[in-house]
Amino acid sequence: MTAPDWQYFLDTVRSLVEHDSEIKVITPQKIAIINVQSVQACFISDNEDYSIRFERFGHEAGFVNYEPTPGSQPPPRKTLHLEHHLGQGESFWRLETQTYTTQNLARIIIQKFKNFYDEYKLFYALR
Repeated sequence: MTAPDWQYFLDTVRSLVEHDSEIKVITPQKIAIINVQSVQACFISDNEDYSIRFERFGHEAGFVNYEPTPGSQPPPRKTLHLEHHLGQGESFWRLETQTYTTQNLARIIIQKFKNFYDEYKLFYALR
């Protein structure tokens, strides 16, 4: 895969997020929903391995903005792994068992991020 394909995917996600009042762009590789229970999506590229990690906002800072209750489960975290394919001069992405164009994958990722946020809120409601 070429870096421009990944960059185009990131640009597509950011373009869609700009029209979404709930999600904010934090860095070129991170979007977030900032609320009482804030979450982030980190877009990770390591050579030809591509993944998206949904987690508590600020997770990389440790427990600075989160204090676990003794004996409780840690907040949910989810990683999606992407495979890139080229076919007939176009980029395609495989996520789980489905194949998507860049535009469709960006929409799917945003929806999965919102679903993760709903699950995250439920995690806190059940604590």
